[in-house]
Amino acid sequence: MRKGRAMTARELINKGAQELAERGVADAETDSRLLFCHLAGVSRSRLFMEYPRMMTDTEIAAYKALIRRRGTGEPLQYIVGETEFMGLRFRVDSRVLIPRPETELLVEKALELLKGFSTKSEQGSPSASGELVAATRQNPLGSRQPVRILDCCCGSGAIGLSVAALAEMPVRVSCSDISPDALEVARRNAGELGFFGSFGDGRRGSVEFLCGSFLEPAAGRQFDMILCNPPYIQDGVIPGLQREVREHEPLLALAGGADGMDSYREMIPRLTEHLTDGGVAMFEIGHDQGEAVANMFAETGEFGPAQVMRDLAGRNRIVWTRRRYPQSAV
Repeated sequence: MRKGRAMTARELINKGAQELAERGVADAETDSRLLFCHLAGVSRSRLFMEYPRMMTDTEIAAYKALIRRRGTGEPLQYIVGETEFMGLRFRVDSRVLIPRPETELLVEKALELLKGFSTKSEQGSPSASGELVAATRQNPLGSRQPVRILDCCCGSGAIGLSVAALAEMPVRVSCSDISPDALEVARRNAGELGFFGSFGDGRRGSVEFLCGSFLEPAAGRQFDMILCNPPYIQDGVIPGLQREVREHEPLLALAGGADGMDSYREMIPRLTEHLTDGGVAMFEIGHDQGEAVANMFAETGEFGPAQVMRDLAGRNRIVWTRRRYPQSAV
């Protein structure tokens, strides 16, 4: 974009789209509009009202700077500092992986399964004595509440915080990650979603944050549900990913070893240390990893048949299963 002449907002946006297209940005027109909305502080629905406005030199310079950043491959979400996930707004930057729409399938399934985690006895009323009712296949939690959930490799906190915000019953979510920087982002998102303090006030669910590798922060603790979107991309594939991903998103959250399976090998054999009887384990997977991950669960002998779920594009996306009950369980 050349300097020197005044232009309207619409002209500026069109020039921005042209420059992005020349730099190989796939959604050039959409991104140019979104960057303008970010700069001007207007919603997409009201953007058309800005089109006739004459832009100041300061605004033009600021917009050009945003276009240059996007033109280098920096993800739009990092530039504007946020993204939408499960209808909620999450802050993101280069310290965390950008939550993908496909991952919403994991949250949706978790919320569905939570509806079966009754906090009452099988007769439909709390234990008269106030003691815990034994967990059974029909009543996984007995009378215990809230449901205890671990979001492992939480990144921005999108999975765990979405469950905490949207669950129809009390939940106690622990978000863990090996990266202190990622946890800083997750804590900020928790605050903006209304979760304050170590475990919040319990009215909407409660949240805590743990730092460490995979299941290490959960040592000595058990959960009713463990959710995880681990690094699962094959190391050799990473150089061929889109530049937005390979050059800007954190490698720590992407690289899963030579075959992409290192994270699953590390965690699945240890899950029973951290899952209650009947508890749910749910992992996001690569499109070609469903059978292998399901087999890992089967090899432990501790889980029921694993279910592989497909996303809207028809690709394998989620594997989930339950820990078996002891043979003597009702």
